[in-house]
Amino acid sequence: MVNKPGFPHRWACSVLAVGLLALTPVGWAQSANDVGKTIASSGASGVPACASCHGAKGEGMAAAGFPSLAGQGASYLALQLHDFASGDRSNPIMAPIAKGLSAEQIKAVAGYYSKLPAPFDTKTLSRLADTYPQKSAVGAWLASRGDWEHDIPACFQCHGPGAVGVGAHFPA
Repeated sequence: MVNKPGFPHRWACSVLAVGLLALTPVGWAQSANDVGKTIASSGASGVPACASCHGAKGEGMAAAGFPSLAGQGASYLALQLHDFASGDRSNPIMAPIAKGLSAEQIKAVAGYYSKLPAPFDTKTLSRLADTYPQKSAVGAWLASRGDWEHDIPACFQCHGPGAVGVGAHFPA
């Protein structure tokens, strides 16, 4: 076979084509996802792993005040990290972590978490929204009705029924 005319040329073209496929946007996305997964699970450049506080699957630790990241929008997560890094959003834990990440790392880790499944069933939650709670159920009342005497709108007005999140700027 090696002696067939054009064989080395066809072989070289095949190798080049495979190499170029690795450089397509699909290849880049996989690489960014790997970077995001590494930052989430192991940390980067002196920054601790996100999983240390936000859980191995981005499910969060509500009792400790660490929110769920899994399934949130990539642009929302990236904006929060940029705001922590710039000081536009203040948090003594997140500020140094966000400052330790490059813009590419922020984009990668935000993209990684956005692709993870949310730790709750959004369809079920959105159907369970109680629009007429008792006023004594303060949390449910605030979520569905707000507290207009104190200029507090209902959570569901921005975050959707069941507070499962809406679009890129209103997280669950």
